Amino acid sequence: MKRRELVEAWVEAFNKRDIAALTDFYSDTATNFQVPELPVIGREAIGAMFRDAFAVAGMVCRWRMGYS
Repeated sequence: MKRRELVEAWVEAFNKRDIAALTDFYSDTATNFQVPELPVIGREAIGAMFRDAFAVAGMVCRWRMGYS
């Protein structure tokens, strides 16, 4: 998968609020940094972070990449 395709797939999963698809992008030892929160370590914890955030906020990811 090319970088652009990877980003597009992540954004699609995020905007669908698909926790399972989102967590598949992360390894069991991944660290996710969300400012101003503390780092979240591990696939399960990252999934829980997204689940909790989606429960309280109407988040949408918009992006535009200027190259292929």
